[in-house]
This record gives sequence, structure tokens and C-alpha cells, in this order.
Amino acid sequence: MASLVHVYRPCGILVFLHGLKEEDDSCVVPHMYALQQQIADSIVQQRRRLLPNELSFLRAHLDLSKKEFGSLFGVTKTEVTQWESGASSPKISHEAGLRRYIYTSRFRQPPDNQDLLSMDLRVENPEDLYYVFDVSEPPNYKLIRAPTV
Repeated sequence: MASLVHVYRPCGILVFLHGLKEEDDSCVVPHMYALQQQIADSIVQQRRRLLPNELSFLRAHLDLSKKEFGSLFGVTKTEVTQWESGASSPKISHEAGLRRYIYTSRFRQPPDNQDLLSMDLRVENPEDLYYVFDVSEPPNYKLIRAPTV
């Protein structure tokens, strides 16, 4: 049976929300910012290089333009565009700095915007493919599984 995978439109992060009650292909995600923060934390805790769409998500989560994001690392907007398109990768030192910055950025809380999440992708066995979170006790979303890429 196919399940809906929740897609963050601005950057293409695929998230499966285990336990979310869906009615007529629509849902309300309680405490959206808490979910976004948990996704960001889960991304930066990965023991692998960050993927282009994960970099895009983190920049969007921090509510930074490409120019502002680049200035954190002393790089240009063009370099950030290349990172997010997969044309190049940030230096390991830039990734380490970004991971540290995510942990210290909790003061930046964007509005709970449910438009960021769509449910327009049906896949078989989404638990095997994407970030999977348990939503049974919001705002305490629990990471069940991360992509292994």
C-alpha cells in the first residue's frame, strides 16, 4: 500500500510522519516549527557529508538568503548556489561550522507555516527512504530513521 510522504517544497526534503492522522489527503501538522527544528537537528547529526537539499533546508530553516548564508562562511552567493545544486560541496570546515551554528540558532523561530509541507508524493515503504519521525506526542517529534544515502 502506498503512503503519503510529506515534502518540504522549498528544498525537497522528504519526511514521513509516522502516526500522523490523514483525512482526505490533508492534515494539520501541530507545532510545525518544532518539527522543522527536529529535522534540522537530525540533518546535522548525520555522520556523512550534507546533501544539497539538506543544505537548502538548513538555509531556509535559518531564514537566511543565499548571500547571508554565504557570509557566515566567507563564501559568495554563487558558491552557496553551487552547493545547493550539487555542482560543488562546501569544505568540511564549512559543514562543521554550519552544524555548530544550527545548535546555537534556536532563538530564530519562524512562524508555524503549514504551507511549507505538502503531501503530494505517494511511495511504497517510505520508512526505508526518508527522514521518518514519530508524531504521536507533538511538539516532541522523535526521529525514527534517517536516510543512509
